[in-house]
Amino acid sequence: VEVAPGCDGFGMSFVIAISAVMIGLAFRVRSSAMAQLIAIGITMALVLNVFRIAVMVLAAVYWGKESFEFWHGAIGGQIFSGLLFTLYYYAIQP
Repeated sequence: VEVAPGCDGFGMSFVIAISAVMIGLAFRVRSSAMAQLIAIGITMALVLNVFRIAVMVLAAVYWGKESFEFWHGAIGGQIFSGLLFTLYYYAIQP
């Protein structure tokens, strides 16, 4: 399986880290809490990207090229991004 630079999850990790900084600044949290928000977000982005790649591999092997293109395209990316931000929202609520 070849994972190209755009699909490695680091871009989404950067986006979620920036979101964590914005949330931390908006709610005026301590810097240690903001570091935790960033760590949680980066970890979740990278772990969810592993599942995204696994789904794309399964789609390519078992469900055909059209299914792979769906999960690799804009709609599949939005599904995973929405799932990531939803899980991140619930993870930082406490």
